[in-house]
Amino acid sequence: MSVFLRAHHLLCLSHFVGKGYSDGFTRHMAKVLARLKNGEELCLVSGCDDICSHCPHKSGGVCASGNPEAIDAEVFSRTKLSPGVRMTWNKAAGIIKPLCSDIQRICGKCEWRTLCEKNHKILDIFV
Repeated sequence: MSVFLRAHHLLCLSHFVGKGYSDGFTRHMAKVLARLKNGEELCLVSGCDDICSHCPHKSGGVCASGNPEAIDAEVFSRTKLSPGVRMTWNKAAGIIKPLCSDIQRICGKCEWRTLCEKNHKILDIFV
């Protein structure tokens, strides 16, 4: 079984510290991350993914918050990855790590960006 992820959620998961839109969303995100850290394969997608399934901004199968497609496109461009690529969390973490120092530019006006920037400085995010 695979965890389906949109590209920018690689950044979100790498900085996740148990905060989210709601308790249910936060529990779900923690479960997704645990599945990945336990070795379940991930598959990159364009559009809504397994994390979005519990997001309050998902409406009619699309995200109604900000512009996640632009962030996905930036992550795909910088990593040279594309939808359909499958890999382990460890491999994805190695690929995404160089982008983490440029979250301000990549994530733009995302409401969680400040928290991620703060956590990037205090966490060993790739353990």
